[in-house]
Amino acid sequence: MGDDQRRYAASTGATSSERLEVLRRELRRRGLPLVLESGARRRGLLARCAPALLCLLVVTVSIGYLDTLFVGVGDEDLSAEDPRAIAGSVALMFAVASPLVWWISSLVLRRLPRVVGTAVSLAAIVALATQHLLPALRHGPAVPERLGMTLLVLAAAYWGMGTMLRRAARRAWRELDSLGPMISRVIPLLMLTMLFFFYNAEIWQVAAQLTMQRTWAAVAVIALLSISLAAGNANDELGRMLEDHAKDPEAEAHPVRRAERFNVLLVSVLVTMIQVTLLAILVFVGFLAFGALSITEGTATQWIGKAPAQFEGFLAILPNTINRPMVQVCLVLAGLGALSFVASAGADPAYRTNFVEPVLREMREGLDVCDAYVAARHQCECADQLAAEQRAERQP
Repeated sequence: MGDDQRRYAASTGATSSERLEVLRRELRRRGLPLVLESGARRRGLLARCAPALLCLLVVTVSIGYLDTLFVGVGDEDLSAEDPRAIAGSVALMFAVASPLVWWISSLVLRRLPRVVGTAVSLAAIVALATQHLLPALRHGPAVPERLGMTLLVLAAAYWGMGTMLRRAARRAWRELDSLGPMISRVIPLLMLTMLFFFYNAEIWQVAAQLTMQRTWAAVAVIALLSISLAAGNANDELGRMLEDHAKDPEAEAHPVRRAERFNVLLVSVLVTMIQVTLLAILVFVGFLAFGALSITEGTATQWIGKAPAQFEGFLAILPNTINRPMVQVCLVLAGLGALSFVASAGADPAYRTNFVEPVLREMREGLDVCDAYVAARHQCECADQLAAEQRAERQP
């Protein structure tokens, strides 16, 4: 918790409800909404959903317009100068830019009263339910699909997924500061240990036989293994931290509910996976640049047994030195490097100091805020109960 908020929460001039509201905002800022009681999560739910619902509306309108515009039209019937192709490109740009609508609307609605956000959400829900009535949008996602997506947005907001994602996004920006230690300590060691696999004919032969879909599937399996390993490490660290926190005589620790433990665990895993993703991107770019400089087409042909396949479509602009097997090998090695980093981060002292300790520090601070919130909520409930008893005594 920030110093200003600590002073305000502890000040005698602030009422119990004001201190409680400060701590609620702090918990949401830290990505710990599941610590809040269900009533607090329901309060202002529609207002919090307004940016996501506007983003969903832009996506469904764009898809509906595209489906209506090109219904019964084949690729051979279109040309670059066709007005339908131009209109379809504009609609596709709106769909791709929908996250920008989310971001801008969240910035604007955050500064307006809550009733404005509630009204925007209700208007977006009505528009989502009735957009098929417009002739230009009669195709596209069906009404049950749009309503199902709307309910999914509301459920995600109730469980605080947007709050956790915002916390992860802010952390991703802050994690750029860790690129220096990562580049200087982690990347050279990983690339040195994996260089043997990169200059191995067998892995190039395997990659040449795989489609890009199967390659991405293999990378997804490695990512799931990394997530499960990160979750296991974080769960062990959290268990030890909760034991130490409960024994701390200066901490007013409260019994941690399952939802609170899951929330703290999920935020720590998200932060860890942001680090892992940055590492994987750096390893991929490093091997790709190294391969483009040192592996010629003749060498790749000798390893694979045939000329390496080149990319097609919009990726055809890539230079010939970057072929498809090279990209596939770099993807797999980047995934394996990320998995190795997750495994080493919990055991290696140098990795732990630079990458694990900051996450643990945030976990400890989050637990302190949870304790403060539970204590403030108990104090507020006692004050409300005392006020109710006093009103009952004054009644004849």
